[in-house]
Amino acid sequence: MKNNFKCLVVLCLLIIIILFSCKKETNKSRISETEIENITIDLDNNIQVAYDSLIERVEFIKLETTEDNLIGQISQVFFIDSLIIVVDSENAKSISVFEINGKFKNTIGEIGNGPEEFVEISNVVIVPNSNLLTVLDRPQKKILYYSLDGTFVKYERQPFMLNYFEFLDSGHKAFNTISMFDYAYDRNRGKSLIVTDSTNEIIYGAFDDTYRDDFNYVINRPLRKYGQQVFFSTNLTDSIYIVQNDKIIPKYYIDIKNNSMPNLNDKGLTTDELYNFMDTRFFYNGDFIELEDFTFVNIATPWSYPFAVYHHEKQEVFLASGKFDNPLYSFFENAPIARYKKNGIVFIVSPYILIDFKKALYENNRNYKKILDELFKDVELDSNPILFIYYLNPNLGG
Repeated sequence: MKNNFKCLVVLCLLIIIILFSCKKETNKSRISETEIENITIDLDNNIQVAYDSLIERVEFIKLETTEDNLIGQISQVFFIDSLIIVVDSENAKSISVFEINGKFKNTIGEIGNGPEEFVEISNVVIVPNSNLLTVLDRPQKKILYYSLDGTFVKYERQPFMLNYFEFLDSGHKAFNTISMFDYAYDRNRGKSLIVTDSTNEIIYGAFDDTYRDDFNYVINRPLRKYGQQVFFSTNLTDSIYIVQNDKIIPKYYIDIKNNSMPNLNDKGLTTDELYNFMDTRFFYNGDFIELEDFTFVNIATPWSYPFAVYHHEKQEVFLASGKFDNPLYSFFENAPIARYKKNGIVFIVSPYILIDFKKALYENNRNYKKILDELFKDVELDSNPILFIYYLNPNLGG
């Protein structure tokens, strides 16, 4: 009997050690110790180029306007084969599908409380290697699947709260969970990034959440997907990481040399103090587009959003001088919304802004009358927004 009792005690101790070791391994840092690329933005030393050298060509797509697809403000844009998926999550609360020439095809889903409907379009995500898209309905903790022709496929309940997510190409999901602090995260509660498998089992969490009662600032859309890679920008650190199934790989550090933010202690900083710094300093707020040959980075300043273009092969940063001849470059400003093909950057222009520019564009660019006539044809104040696609010059810098 004593021997059996001793064996039982030893077995229990072994189980405790194994469980403790597994837990310790699970909580081990998932950040790979690889060298990070510096994107150094220096107004005094970076090469400044005119838009006409920076941009290889520009195209615009006028989205057909019908009674069935009135779009107020575009929140997301996707390009799948020869289709354009346009999401208006705020005004029309709709998902519209267009052909690549802008001709309207169909809508996807609709607002409602039914099993095939969503209360809110919190986030739209394309399912890898398929012709399906998903809609995150955050209030109902539900992800709905649709085919591109609008056919409802299924929905899944989510076991925890989240802001939005992206699919890894393996089928795993990367969740932005900033400010959520859901107890369902278990030991990963308080992390701002969580990665799960396809069944929503948590694999790991990373990066302590900076959200507090007196600090609620979050950079713009920290979780993004370009091509097959999912990126995560951490709050207040100017760093961009690549998210993978089992680890996180440091990719870029945005190093602003001029009038940059001080070294911020996120444990003691308040939102008001941060906004005071923003009134006078430059900072990276999460806006970037990853292209095949470039990384396009928007920098927030007190007065505008200047940008830097990082050439991957040359590992060199180029700044725009703001000079150009082509009048269509007038709309190459603010924050781009999407990537198109290898090196195309997509900007959204509202019809009222376009019409407001009309007189000045014609008066100052008489040699471009044919292009301008094509641009303004059939554009009215109540037309849908126009997509401008700017292709960066892969031979930039010679």
